Amino acid sequence: MGARTETIDFGVYAILDAKPGRDLLGILSGAARAGVRVFQLRDKHDLVGVDEARHLVEAAHEMGAVLLINDRIDLALECGADGVHVGPHDASVSDVREMIGDKIIGASAGDSRRAQELEAMGADYLGCGAIFDAHATKANASGPKGVGLIREIKAAVGIPVVGIGGIELSNIVEVIGAGADGAAVVRAICDAESPEGAARELLGVVERVRLELGAKL
Repeated sequence: MGARTETIDFGVYAILDAKPGRDLLGILSGAARAGVRVFQLRDKHDLVGVDEARHLVEAAHEMGAVLLINDRIDLALECGADGVHVGPHDASVSDVREMIGDKIIGASAGDSRRAQELEAMGADYLGCGAIFDAHATKANASGPKGVGLIREIKAAVGIPVVGIGGIELSNIVEVIGAGADGAAVVRAICDAESPEGAARELLGVVERVRLELGAKL
C-alpha cells in the first residue's frame, strides 16, 4: 500500500452523485458523522462550482475524511480536493500524475491485467466493477462481473481495491467478504432518508465482516 493511502480506511466509499436539488453537503456531513472517511464527487453535468466543491472539501477535512473528484482534474485542483478518480476513457494515470503532483489518484479496472498496468503507472487505489447491476446509477456501466473480479484483482496488485457497481446494504457483505478494501456506494447513501443512518448500517456490516475475516482495522 502506498504512502498516500496507508492511513485511509476505504471501508465505505461514498460517491456523491450531483443532481439538481441534491444536498451534497448534507449527505457528506451525515455520512462523515457515521464514520465514512472517503468521498468522491461525481459531477457528470458540471452542476457543482468551485465554491461548492471547496465547501465539500472543507467539510470532509473537518470530519477527518478525504474528498476526491471524479474525472474533473481542473475542479480538483481549484477546490483543493485530495485527489481524483479517473475512468477508462479519461486521461491516463501517468498524465494525471504530472498534473496533480502528490495527490491521490484512483483508477477503474475491469480485469487483473489492466489493474497491474494502472498500478505500474502510479495509481494509488483501484475501483473494480461493475460488481452488481449498476445501470440505475451509471448509464454506460458494463454488465455485472461479480465478486470474483475482486478476488482476481486483489491477487494481482498491492494497492487498495474498492468494489463498485450496484452495492447496497443487502450485498456489501459479499464485497468485503471477497477481500475488497472498501465498497463504493451511491444510492445506498445518496438516496437514503437518513444518509447518516444508512452509512452507519453499511459501516457496521463492513466492521463485522472484517472482524470475521480477522482483518486489522
